[in-house]
Amino acid sequence: MRRNASSSLTFDEAFGRAAQLCAGSEHCAWDIRQKLCKWGIGKADTDKIIEKLYDENYIDDKRFARAYSIDRLRFSHWGRIKIKAMLQGMGIPGSAIQHGLEQIDGQEYREVMEHIIAQKDKTLVEGDPYTRRMKLMSFAAGRGFELSEIHNFLPED
Repeated sequence: MRRNASSSLTFDEAFGRAAQLCAGSEHCAWDIRQKLCKWGIGKADTDKIIEKLYDENYIDDKRFARAYSIDRLRFSHWGRIKIKAMLQGMGIPGSAIQHGLEQIDGQEYREVMEHIIAQKDKTLVEGDPYTRRMKLMSFAAGRGFELSEIHNFLPED
């Protein structure tokens, strides 16, 4: 294939690099689109490459949503609300997001929430119990945990 005038990569080379990225770790179409743009690949070729990656199962939205959800809980200590918002921002379909969130282990989710609340509680110097609880709730909610769940893990004063 001939080289694109605005790019130093041919279509096949760009597809090969994108496929290699996807084979090494989970990526979504949004990630790959960003990479292809950075490599100077035009919109038409980018769309074809993304479509081919889907066809050859290099990109799978459900698989990506599952991996992303579990990783963000374990490594970034994010709750379901924040994970969902980030996946929506990447253009992942709602059904794939729901599938990914369902893969989160409930026990692990509660342990992470309890851990981040306990860690934050150690850093607070606030003496008033009400204000302390509000700060802990705000912190956990900012991490994307549901208020209905947070209440179960707030320390009693």
